[in-house]
Amino acid sequence: MHPKSTDHLQGMGKNILNPTLARQRFMGFALHTDRMMPSREICIRRLQTGINPIKSAAKIDSACTNRYYPRPISSPNHSVRMRTPVIAGNWKMNGSVEMARSLCGDLIEGLRTAGDNASRIEVLLCPPATLLGQVSRAIADSQIRCGSQDIDERESGAFTGQISASMVIDAGGTHTLVGHSERRTLFGETDEVVARKTSAALRANLTPVVCIGETREEREAEQTNAVVGRQISAIVRHCGADVFRNAIIAYEPVWAIGTGLTATPEQAQETHRFIRQLLAAEDSAIAEGCRILYGGSMKPDNAPDLLAQTDIDGGLIGGASLNSKDFFAICAAAIEQAA
Repeated sequence: MHPKSTDHLQGMGKNILNPTLARQRFMGFALHTDRMMPSREICIRRLQTGINPIKSAAKIDSACTNRYYPRPISSPNHSVRMRTPVIAGNWKMNGSVEMARSLCGDLIEGLRTAGDNASRIEVLLCPPATLLGQVSRAIADSQIRCGSQDIDERESGAFTGQISASMVIDAGGTHTLVGHSERRTLFGETDEVVARKTSAALRANLTPVVCIGETREEREAEQTNAVVGRQISAIVRHCGADVFRNAIIAYEPVWAIGTGLTATPEQAQETHRFIRQLLAAEDSAIAEGCRILYGGSMKPDNAPDLLAQTDIDGGLIGGASLNSKDFFAICAAAIEQAA
C-alpha cells in the first residue's frame, strides 16, 4: 500500500485559480518570513493581523461555484510525506467515571499489545466535560490524547454552563471538537460561530477538529460540495487558510449518522478529495499536510475499506467509541493501513 500524500496535488492550485501569484502579490515579503516561522505562530499572527483571510476565502468560494469546479484527481503513485492517521472517539453525552476508567485501561492495553506499530496512529478521546480530567489522568502515561466536545469562543466571563479553551487545557486536554453537526443542527451554531471557536482554540494552543458536512436534504439536492465549501470558507475568511496547517477536519455526512443510511467508501472519498482540492487551491502544502477524518458512522466492519481511501486520514467515531473492543478494532484497522 502506498502512503497517503497529495503529491498529485502539487501545482493543482495553479490550474484552478493560480493562488501562488495572488499570495505573492498580496503578501510580498510576509510570504517569505512566514515560511521561517513555526506554523502555529503563523496562524496566531494571521488571526491578529488579518493577513489575506478574505482573499483566501474568495478562492474557496470560487472553487465551489459551477463555473470553477476543481478537476478530479487521481490516486498518488508515490509519496514523500505521510499523514499520520487520527482515530478520535466522541463520547457525546455518555459515560461515567467507572466507564472512563475501564475503557481507557482496555484501550491502553490494546495499544500496548500492538507494540511499536501503535505509534503509526494518533488516538484521541473526547469525553463529556465532567470526565475530561478523569480521562486525562487515566491516559497520562500513554500515547492517547484527550479533548473537549466543544468550547466557547470567549475566554471567561458570565456565561453559565460554558467552557473556555483554557479550561480544557487546565483539565489536561490538547484538542477540541468545533462545529459538530449536533451543535450546528440542535443548538443553531452558524458557520461564523464555528469560525470564532476555531480561532479561540488556536489562540489557546488547542488543536481544533473542525466538523463539516451536509444534511440528507442537501445531499439529495446535490449541494454537498457547496455546503462543505461554504463551511470551510467561513473559517478561512475569519482565520486565514494557514489555520489548516494545524487544524484537523472531520467530514460528517449528517444523513449517514444514526439513520440506517450508509455512505460507501467511494462516496466518502469523493467528498474528502473535494475538500483537499479546496485546500490545494489555496496552498498545496496545506492540502498535503491536513488530516481529514471521516465521521459518518465508522464501525469495525467498514473501517478497513474507509481507511484504505487515499484522502481519508482517520475517523471521528461516535457510538463505537463507547465500546473498547469496537474502538480498538478501528484503531487496529488504522494501524494496519498505516503500515
